[in-house]
Amino acid sequence: MVDKKKSVDGRAVVGYTLGILGIIFALISPFAGIVISIVGLFQSLKEKNELGRKAKILNIIGLILGVIVFALTILLVYFGYSNSIFPTD
Repeated sequence: MVDKKKSVDGRAVVGYTLGILGIIFALISPFAGIVISIVGLFQSLKEKNELGRKAKILNIIGLILGVIVFALTILLVYFGYSNSIFPTD
């Protein structure tokens, strides 16, 4: 008797792994997190199975988190330097 298991394509696994890495790197290095999440998103969009759907969600979370952290970093650097260069006293 042959056991029929669901086959998992490599792209879904790669997309899932990149989704997890994208979230981690979004907190450490936002630009790297954004790039990794975009690559993982394109990999996971090619899969229509359950793992591909989960990978897509992880990559979207990593992308949004990376954009938010990147924007906050830019704002903090801008306002930090503008207050030190142009004091209000």
